Amino acid sequence: MNRQQKAMVTEAMKAWVEIADDATAKKLIAAYTAEIDNTYIAYCGGPTLTNKGDYIRIDGPSIWIEFICQPGAVFPAEVHYHTVYRDHTRDYGGSFSFFN
Repeated sequence: MNRQQKAMVTEAMKAWVEIADDATAKKLIAAYTAEIDNTYIAYCGGPTLTNKGDYIRIDGPSIWIEFICQPGAVFPAEVHYHTVYRDHTRDYGGSFSFFN
């Protein structure tokens, strides 16, 4: 990725990471941006993420974010957004915590 693309990916990561307290979010963004040269972006569908089947994944050494537009369960004609954010190294028994 070029510098502009890396900045866009970092901004996208912040939408999930900044749910943590400020100190934790700052540490996580620093870690994820340090790993950005080994981070991969996968996508399918359109760039606006507004149509059923549009999908994007940010997958790095630590960060993993997926976002997909699916048919709604209650309103199948409408788009339902489904997302997941995980940290390969810090959660599931790792050192991830929302506490300082």
